[in-house]
Amino acid sequence: MAWAKKRVGARGRVTYTAVYLDPEGRERSAGTFEGKREAEKAARKAEGKVETSEWIDPSDGKVTFEQYVENYWWPSRQLEVSTRAAYRSYLDKHFIPYFGKRPMSSITPTAVEAWIAKALKDGLSPASVRKYHSMLKTIFQRAVRDRVIVVNPCAATELPKAVRKPRTIPTPEDFDRLITEIPQRWRLLLLVEIETGLRWGELIALRPRHIDFLRRLVHIRQTVVEVSKKMSP
Repeated sequence: MAWAKKRVGARGRVTYTAVYLDPEGRERSAGTFEGKREAEKAARKAEGKVETSEWIDPSDGKVTFEQYVENYWWPSRQLEVSTRAAYRSYLDKHFIPYFGKRPMSSITPTAVEAWIAKALKDGLSPASVRKYHSMLKTIFQRAVRDRVIVVNPCAATELPKAVRKPRTIPTPEDFDRLITEIPQRWRLLLLVEIETGLRWGELIALRPRHIDFLRRLVHIRQTVVEVSKKMSP
């Protein structure tokens, strides 16, 4: 249901409020207009959004970035310990200081690009900016899903190009010289890493029981992750 509610103000001035019902049946205003026809048109437009599930409560967009992240997004994350520690670092160092006090609905693609420009100016590499932006994008994706905002401001932002440096492949002679420079106690560790490509946490978690000398196999049974005491489970 949508209609125009007539109001007579001071000195007999007549205005019309566009009224419609939200999904819970409560009366909402879609603005005040000089003419009844304009008010009815605005009310019907708002009513159409309710019917097509496109309606968003304007008050939800007033929640700040920090409030939304801390109360809704962060508690819902199911992350590995190391990823959780990294995300917390991104939030505390980059996103909350910049976006924290801003209402979610006020953060536009231009605002996100302004953060990108500042991050680059402060010395963050293009590759890091792209990585952090990917996380920021997931925050706004969740906000769109939660009907806090209409669109994701990260979806239309321009990112800096991350130019990959060409890799230098060592020759067999280079490899032999490298090995001789490694202290004897670390050579086996380095050779296992070169031959297997294990992650650092997997490599330092290896124990004699994980090695099948008969079948010449290395079994990855566990990994070691280093995080701060604050983030440690």
